This record gives sequence, structure tokens and C-alpha cells, in this order.
Amino acid sequence: MLSVVRKEGQGRSGNLDYENAEKLESPEEVASLIAAWAQAGSSVFVRLNSSDTPYSTLFVKPDAYENVEYQDGGFLLEPLYPPIGNLKVRNQSSILLEVSYDSYIYHVNVPYNGVCYHEDGRRMLELGIPAPIPRWSQMRSNRRVPCPGSCSLTLEIKRPSGLSFEVPLRDISMGGLSCWYPKNQAKFSEGAKVKCIITSLTMPKPLEINGRILRNHSRGHGTYMRIFFDENARSIQKRISMVVDGVHKGRSQSRKRLLGL
Repeated sequence: MLSVVRKEGQGRSGNLDYENAEKLESPEEVASLIAAWAQAGSSVFVRLNSSDTPYSTLFVKPDAYENVEYQDGGFLLEPLYPPIGNLKVRNQSSILLEVSYDSYIYHVNVPYNGVCYHEDGRRMLELGIPAPIPRWSQMRSNRRVPCPGSCSLTLEIKRPSGLSFEVPLRDISMGGLSCWYPKNQAKFSEGAKVKCIITSLTMPKPLEINGRILRNHSRGHGTYMRIFFDENARSIQKRISMVVDGVHKGRSQSRKRLLGL
């Protein structure tokens, strides 16, 4: 096992204000939060240093721990994606986790204890319990506003390569959106960077927001992806709010017309 060394300042991302962040400090509260992340199947992005491209992974649910030998007082992550060499991970004493859960964003340095193995041979990453855990509001309204076919918004997704395509919106909020995959497009990897370009007849110019693929979902007749807006969205929060509110008002007016109100 590696010794745990806290690296001060590591993981300060974008414009997040660490000094004034709300913090969870009690060990019981922190352990309870991590257990909730795992039970909810929350996606997690991992950075080996503050400037590194994030890797994506999932928490190992607690009911799988009985088949694993690991130190008490920690938690486990599935292997990182894209795959990463053992040597690069082995040299870490701590890693940065980015988790989105229950309308909050969490960015926290976590002690890295090493690799452990499930009885089926599956490799997992063992992490210690951090304290405190800072969190920030996900700056989204408490609701995702559905975007039906009659919605006036048009969404274009642009890959880093420059390739772009239009997709139907499912819903939108202050913190992100979801949209259906076109059948002729390859799926994005979780954590992949994209640019969302939103246009509408009521908007003077397109709204461009950088984001990352949070996860892919299959449902009934198709597959959709959920996109989490990156921190650059803070600078255009007012414009995002106007878009979300506009969709919500449009839905309310449609319901009133339908009910003859």
C-alpha cells in the first residue's frame, strides 16, 4: 500500500471557490455521503492531477465488498476508462474525484491506497475516506424541463474533431441536458468533451456551452446521452436560465391551451 500524502491546492478546478465552499466535515457524514454515491450508481470522473484529462468510472456498490480484501474505512472504484497503465496509477498518493449528486458538484482529493482484487479477478482501486468534502450548488433549477417535439429549441452537438450533428432534445436544466442519439452516430465515451450549440427563433444568437458526457442510457426505442455542463457555463448562467425558463413557460402555455384555460 502507498502512504497517503495530501497535496495542498491540487484539484482546484476552474473558478470553483474552495475557500467559501460548503463543507461536509464529520467522518460519519462523509462516509454516509460516499455510501449514497455508491448505492445511487453515481458516475465519477477521476483526475490524477489537476490538469489531467478526466477518466470515468463507477463506484463499487457496498454489497460486493464481502468478496474483496481491502482496508477497512475506505471505498472502491471500478477500473478507470479509458484504460490506464498500472505504473501511472501506482505513483499516485491521492487522486481528484469529481462527482455530481443530488443537485451538488463535489470536487475532492482522496487518499489512494492501491489496487485490490475481487475474487473473480476483477481489479479495483481502493481509496481512503477524505475529510472535509467541499461541495457547490450544481447551479441548476431543481427540475429538468422536458423538451417535447414541439419545443422551439434546436440542439447541435459538436465533437472535438469538428464533426457536428443535430439531435432531438429530451430535457434541459441549469446544469445540463439530455438528448437522443442519431442512429448513424457512434456513441460517446463517458467523460468525452462536447460542445452544445442551442438555437431558437426567440434567441438573438446561438448559445454555445462546453460539456461532458455524464452517461449513456438505453430506453425503449432508442439511446440517449446525459450531458453535464462544464464550469464555463457559470459565465453564461443568465442566458441558460432564460432558455430553461422559456421552455418551461412554453410547456405551461401549451397545457393551458389544451385545457381551455
